[in-house]
Amino acid sequence: MTPAFKTGEHYDPANYRPVSLTSLPGKILEHIVVGTLMTHLNINNIHVLCDQQHDFRKGGSCETQLIEFAEDLNKPMAEGLESEVVIMGFAKASDKVNHSLLIHKVRYYGVQGCVNKWIN
Repeated sequence: MTPAFKTGEHYDPANYRPVSLTSLPGKILEHIVVGTLMTHLNINNIHVLCDQQHDFRKGGSCETQLIEFAEDLNKPMAEGLESEVVIMGFAKASDKVNHSLLIHKVRYYGVQGCVNKWIN
């Protein structure tokens, strides 16, 4: 675990969050589980990710997200129009996930067995 500075005064411990460097076996397991889930969703034609979701998709990344965003900004500019952008931060968004609802959705979409147990 390593403390990572968020915002505010450096002397206040509340302004740091713990960061855990994931082990190689953990990263491999995560890769296998994500691959298994995405294969299951694709085979069963289950669309839980919107088209704007670039992460966890083949060929998607933060770079493809930024390219799409830049293109969306440039289209109106090319036509002599203005663009406005609202940027929202979701600090600690994963801490707000209702885990029982997540497990319910995973079961609803047919994820069973070891993968379901691992997520749970």
